[in-house]
Amino acid sequence: MRASGTFSVKGFDPTDVAPTPSVTTGVAVGVMTMEKHFEGEIVGHSATLFTSAFDQAKGVGTYLAMESFEGA
Repeated sequence: MRASGTFSVKGFDPTDVAPTPSVTTGVAVGVMTMEKHFEGEIVGHSATLFTSAFDQAKGVGTYLAMESFEGA
């Protein structure tokens, strides 16, 4: 079984979440929330907690995202 659809990002917003105790890292670490809306054979929306570390000088980084979907 296969379904296809498209999504649009409705929000990608930085948060004020910071580790406790504060730790200095080699590159900037950020936490964002993201909202997507899906259309097509997949209809619904999702909420995502997105964490990333990115070295702007080198243009490299990594991320981890946990996404929850509601729809059909």
